[in-house]
Formats: sequence, structure tokens, C-alpha cells
Amino acid sequence: MAIQQIEKDPTASAEDKQPKMAAAVQASGLTPQKFNEIAAASQSDAALMQRIQMAAGKIQGANSP
Repeated sequence: MAIQQIEKDPTASAEDKQPKMAAAVQASGLTPQKFNEIAAASQSDAALMQRIQMAAGKIQGANSP
């Protein structure tokens, strides 16, 4: 979710976004390579994509006031 926020930031240039996204991935405990593998797998696996979306929804719900 942090990566999506960084990607959508209209004030940041593409060069500024890459290091921020890499830092967000590493802060989540993943390597950039593992994150990319998961992202690629989710593109072809609807069940995996659904699991990711459900997990993200739970995180967003937990972070809502």
C-alpha cells in the first residue's frame, strides 16, 4: 500500500520514487526481488491476487480510525 501511495504522488519525480519504493519494500521485510516475484505471480494467478487484496483490506481496516 505504501508503494501505491508513492506511485500516485504527483509531486515526486520518477527518479525520486524508485528509492522510496525500494525502502518501503525493504521495510515490509521483503527483498525487491521477492516483491517483484509476488507482483508478477499475482498478475497470472487470480486466487493470489484475491488473497493480496484481502490482506490489504484487513491492513487498511486496522489502520482506519
